[in-house]
Amino acid sequence: MRRGFSLVEMMIALALTAVAIAIMSEGVRRAIDFEQSLTGVRQEREVQTATLEAVRARLERLVPATRPATGNETESAEILFAGDAQRLVFVAADPGYPSIAGLYEYRLILSGPSEADDETGPATPRLTVFRRRLTDIAAFNTDRGEPAQSWELPLPKALTFRYIAPSGGSSDGWTDRANYPALVMLETGDAEFAAMTASLPQPRPDDEETSE
Repeated sequence: MRRGFSLVEMMIALALTAVAIAIMSEGVRRAIDFEQSLTGVRQEREVQTATLEAVRARLERLVPATRPATGNETESAEILFAGDAQRLVFVAADPGYPSIAGLYEYRLILSGPSEADDETGPATPRLTVFRRRLTDIAAFNTDRGEPAQSWELPLPKALTFRYIAPSGGSSDGWTDRANYPALVMLETGDAEFAAMTASLPQPRPDDEETSE
């Protein structure tokens, strides 16, 4: 005569099955969390790449221009471009999509992890982009003019601006100059990595002679 399973054996089997299901469920949950984490990192990097590419494109469409003359003959012309290691302001021409075509002032501000939040600890490094239509050149780099739009981009590490002169020398600032830098770089503080390199258009000299 065949004997069936006892109640104790059934309980042991059920307990082992429950443990196996719990282990499998935890493994599946961790796999899902890991995949979601990878997706979030990938999307964040795609946004960073797209934003930096847009900034580079605007710099390469920079409009060479100088401040309006004040009538002082001894005053040297200053270009519409001002930058230091944490801040850059310039004028670029936007083609009209998705906004109105025209001249726009771009203000790029970098913030590093040393700027701590009140309760959440060190702040994430960020690039904040301010953009406003420039209808009056005299309002460049001032609080006057149309209201600005702004975007914030989290960065994987703290970055700084560096400016390369046409002669090849580099500087961490470029203000009150008569000429534009040849390159603008966005890099880490130790200069081991360049997140962005933009080649700026150079104005043609007024006295440049064309060959016949």
